[in-house]
Amino acid sequence: MNWDYEVDVAVVGGGACGLMTALRAGHSPSLRVAVFEKGSRLMSNAQISSGTLAAAGTRFQKAAGIVDAPERHAEDVIRKNHGRCDRDVVLALCSAAPRYVEYLADALGHPVELAPDMSRVGHSVPRLHSDKGRTGGATLVKNLKRGLAAAPNITFVDKLLWMYSISANLVVVREETGIKSIYELSGKKFNPGFRGSAVEKSSEVAFGVLGIKPDWQRMGTADVVDAMKDKRIVGFAKAGAGYGHDASTMDIATQVPLRTLPYSEEDMKKIKAARPHIPWVKVPAGSIKGMGEFWTTVSLAFVAASKDMPPELAYRLVKAIWDGQEHQPQSVMGVAYKNPGLSAQLALSPLHAGAIKYYRELGFKVPDHLVPPEAK
Repeated sequence: MNWDYEVDVAVVGGGACGLMTALRAGHSPSLRVAVFEKGSRLMSNAQISSGTLAAAGTRFQKAAGIVDAPERHAEDVIRKNHGRCDRDVVLALCSAAPRYVEYLADALGHPVELAPDMSRVGHSVPRLHSDKGRTGGATLVKNLKRGLAAAPNITFVDKLLWMYSISANLVVVREETGIKSIYELSGKKFNPGFRGSAVEKSSEVAFGVLGIKPDWQRMGTADVVDAMKDKRIVGFAKAGAGYGHDASTMDIATQVPLRTLPYSEEDMKKIKAARPHIPWVKVPAGSIKGMGEFWTTVSLAFVAASKDMPPELAYRLVKAIWDGQEHQPQSVMGVAYKNPGLSAQLALSPLHAGAIKYYRELGFKVPDHLVPPEAK
């Protein structure tokens, strides 16, 4: 059995940008391309957007008698953001935009037209393009996926097999600050997660929905440890070791008494309604010393495959993982491996048909939204 999956181009994320990247790379028939998507059952940003595309100098503008050019588009962008950008990058993006808008129409049949009725602040001339029915980003992504499905050298990898890691994203403060609620973090120096991490983004989004406005302090893990010990920040958010604190948090705790702040169930429901793509977990009582069970966001890691993997092979792989845990390195045997049902409960994409067969054998109910068409 070959356990490796090698491709020439790996695209992480199946939103509009990821799909377009894969399609363009797939134009070279000698390249094997794969798109890895962790949450296909939830709508991407592109799918819930208006689906409008800003481009200057397209044939659609010319047909409407509008004189425009990428250089003018770039100047509009630079003027609107007061020069806080890389001018060369902005010009490069604006120069590429008309080619891609016309590609959508010509290669994928997306019903593009100029949309002067859909204005946006900052554009000096009408240059937004939309589909003729104004159905939004869902139609755009649908047509991109249709193009992807027709390409023999592109694979969409989104069928989950099992979850191998679960890390509660814990909000931690110095106990001496007296802060006992996440709402008290507004205006305080707080690190939302190390720079560029999923924890950083989920903290920003969650706090934003709740109207909490900390003084964000951007830094890496080592700097967070020092800043907590030196009392330069009141707290931070960090993915834990399973449901408990990780090694860096425990390092801080050797010198600084800490308090973990929970989200309430009301907080969780409010954020989930506004941002359904953010996963949540109820941390069991006792996971953090002195705390009962509480809600927080969570970082998840799954093993996935394309729907082309034979169901029997997927079934055998999943069964081997759960039945043969004694043969696996203990370093990867975290919380996720103690409860196979979590794979069905917390999955952000549909499960593979072979995985569904195994989880059902164990007696777990697989929600309808995690059952792909080929498994029904």
